[in-house]
Amino acid sequence: MREFLAHARLQQADEQWQATYGTRAGVEGTIHQAVAVTGMRRARHLGTGGRVVRPARLTRR
Repeated sequence: MREFLAHARLQQADEQWQATYGTRAGVEGTIHQAVAVTGMRRARHLGTGGRVVRPARLTRR
């Protein structure tokens, strides 16, 4: 286990890894913010046969 952690920490020191992780962290932050604001946990794509999640203001008539 120590070898695995040491190897992972070595990889994390690499600039390319940090750039990739920075992008991922940005995407996850955006998703978190969207969930916090809208309260939606999941949305399915059109055409997959699943239900479509729309904002409440668009579904009320």
